[in-house]
Amino acid sequence: MEGVVEMTTVEYLIIIGCGFGLAYTSYKLGVREGIDRYLDFCKTIAAKHSGKVMISFYGHNIDFLDPKTHEKIETTIDKIPK
Repeated sequence: MEGVVEMTTVEYLIIIGCGFGLAYTSYKLGVREGIDRYLDFCKTIAAKHSGKVMISFYGHNIDFLDPKTHEKIETTIDKIPK
C-alpha cells in the first residue's frame, strides 16, 4: 500500500515505554494528592479535639475516636449515604 509507513520494533518499544511512564506518573500524582487530602482531613478533626484523634479500623469501617472518651466522632464522611 502506498503512503503506509510501518513502524519498527524500536519505535513500538518507545511508544510502550512512554505509555507506561505516563501511567505511572499519573498514578503517583493521584496517590500523593489523595494522601495529602486525607492528612488535612485528619488534622481538621484533631484540631477540634485537643490536637489528637484516634482512628479505629474494623473491616471496611474507619471510625475516628475522641482520645479522652473513646467515643466515635461524627464526621462529614458519616453523613454520606453508603
